[in-house]
Amino acid sequence: MSAPKTTASGRLAFIDWTRGLAAVIMLQGHTFNSFLRTDLRPNGPYMLSQFFGGLPPAMFLFLTGITFAFLMDSQERQGASTGKRIWAAVSARATCLSWHFCSGFNSTSSGIPPVPPASC
Repeated sequence: MSAPKTTASGRLAFIDWTRGLAAVIMLQGHTFNSFLRTDLRPNGPYMLSQFFGGLPPAMFLFLTGITFAFLMDSQERQGASTGKRIWAAVSARATCLSWHFCSGFNSTSSGIPPVPPASC
Protein backbone atom coordinates (compact mmCIF):
# COMPACT_ATOMS: atom_id res chain seq x y z
CA MET A 1 0.00 0.00 0.00
CA SER A 2 1.41 3.41 -0.95
CA ALA A 3 1.74 6.33 1.44
CA PRO A 4 -0.85 9.13 1.18
CA LYS A 5 0.14 12.09 -0.98
CA THR A 6 1.43 15.09 0.94
CA THR A 7 1.78 18.68 -0.19
CA ALA A 8 4.99 20.70 -0.10
CA SER A 9 4.18 21.82 3.46
CA GLY A 10 3.73 18.21 4.60
CA ARG A 11 -0.08 18.39 4.77
CA LEU A 12 -2.13 15.40 3.69
CA ALA A 13 -3.90 16.32 0.48
CA PHE A 14 -6.96 14.11 1.03
CA ILE A 15 -7.83 15.98 4.23
CA ASP A 16 -7.72 19.33 2.46
CA TRP A 17 -9.74 18.00 -0.48
CA THR A 18 -12.37 16.52 1.84
CA ARG A 19 -12.68 19.78 3.75
CA GLY A 20 -13.10 21.65 0.47
CA LEU A 21 -15.76 19.21 -0.70
CA ALA A 22 -17.62 19.58 2.60
CA ALA A 23 -17.48 23.37 2.31
CA VAL A 24 -18.89 23.28 -1.24
CA ILE A 25 -21.71 20.91 -0.22
CA MET A 26 -22.59 23.11 2.76
CA LEU A 27 -22.54 26.25 0.63
CA GLN A 28 -24.80 24.62 -1.96
CA GLY A 29 -27.27 23.56 0.73
CA HIS A 30 -27.45 27.03 2.24
CA THR A 31 -27.78 28.69 -1.16
CA PHE A 32 -30.53 26.31 -2.25
CA ASN A 33 -32.35 26.92 1.02
CA SER A 34 -32.06 30.71 0.67
CA PHE A 35 -33.25 31.10 -2.89
CA LEU A 36 -35.87 28.37 -3.34
CA ARG A 37 -39.52 29.32 -3.09
CA THR A 38 -41.28 27.85 -0.08
CA ASP A 39 -43.92 26.08 -2.20
CA LEU A 40 -41.16 24.04 -3.92
CA ARG A 41 -39.48 22.90 -0.71
CA PRO A 42 -41.51 19.75 0.00
CA ASN A 43 -40.36 18.23 -3.31
CA GLY A 44 -37.60 15.67 -3.78
CA PRO A 45 -34.64 17.75 -5.06
CA TYR A 46 -34.84 20.16 -2.15
CA MET A 47 -35.12 17.39 0.42
CA LEU A 48 -32.18 15.58 -1.15
CA SER A 49 -30.18 18.80 -1.12
CA GLN A 50 -30.91 19.31 2.58
CA PHE A 51 -29.95 15.72 3.36
CA PHE A 52 -26.57 16.12 1.67
CA GLY A 53 -26.26 19.57 3.25
CA GLY A 54 -26.38 17.90 6.66
CA LEU A 55 -23.33 15.73 5.97
CA PRO A 56 -20.58 18.41 6.14
CA PRO A 57 -20.77 18.91 9.92
CA ALA A 58 -20.17 15.19 10.40
CA MET A 59 -17.36 15.32 7.84
CA PHE A 60 -15.74 18.25 9.66
CA LEU A 61 -15.96 16.46 13.02
CA PHE A 62 -14.50 13.29 11.54
CA LEU A 63 -11.63 15.24 9.96
CA THR A 64 -11.02 17.05 13.24
CA GLY A 65 -10.56 13.68 14.92
CA ILE A 66 -8.16 12.52 12.21
CA THR A 67 -6.17 15.75 12.46
CA PHE A 68 -6.04 15.39 16.25
CA ALA A 69 -4.72 11.82 15.93
CA PHE A 70 -2.04 12.96 13.47
CA LEU A 71 -1.05 15.78 15.85
CA MET A 72 -0.65 13.36 18.75
CA ASP A 73 1.30 10.88 16.61
CA SER A 74 3.60 13.59 15.28
CA GLN A 75 4.29 14.92 18.77
CA GLU A 76 5.04 11.41 20.02
CA ARG A 77 7.48 10.75 17.16
CA GLN A 78 9.25 14.02 17.96
CA GLY A 79 9.73 12.84 21.52
CA ALA A 80 7.49 15.41 23.17
CA SER A 81 6.64 14.81 26.80
CA THR A 82 3.16 13.77 27.84
CA GLY A 83 2.54 17.20 29.34
CA LYS A 84 3.51 18.95 26.11
CA ARG A 85 1.21 16.70 24.07
CA ILE A 86 -1.67 17.32 26.46
CA TRP A 87 -1.02 21.07 26.31
CA ALA A 88 -1.03 20.98 22.50
CA ALA A 89 -4.35 19.12 22.52
CA VAL A 90 -5.97 21.42 25.07
CA SER A 91 -4.78 24.61 23.38
CA ALA A 92 -6.02 23.43 19.97
CA ARG A 93 -9.46 22.59 21.37
CA ALA A 94 -9.57 25.83 23.39
CA THR A 95 -8.96 27.79 20.19
CA CYS A 96 -11.87 26.04 18.47
CA LEU A 97 -14.11 26.57 21.48
CA SER A 98 -13.23 30.26 21.74
CA TRP A 99 -14.07 30.80 18.05
CA HIS A 100 -17.39 29.04 18.66
CA PHE A 101 -18.25 31.28 21.59
CA CYS A 102 -17.19 34.42 19.72
CA SER A 103 -19.43 33.58 16.76
CA GLY A 104 -22.34 32.77 19.07
CA PHE A 105 -21.88 36.00 20.98
CA ASN A 106 -21.80 37.93 17.71
CA SER A 107 -25.04 36.31 16.60
CA THR A 108 -26.89 37.06 19.83
CA SER A 109 -25.46 40.54 20.43
CA SER A 110 -26.41 41.89 16.98
CA GLY A 111 -30.05 42.23 17.98
CA ILE A 112 -31.25 40.38 14.90
CA PRO A 113 -33.94 37.89 15.89
CA PRO A 114 -33.23 34.27 15.02
CA VAL A 115 -34.74 32.90 11.85
CA PRO A 116 -37.48 30.34 12.55
CA PRO A 117 -36.79 26.91 11.08
CA ALA A 118 -38.46 26.05 7.80
CA SER A 119 -41.35 23.64 8.14
CA CYS A 120 -40.99 20.59 5.93
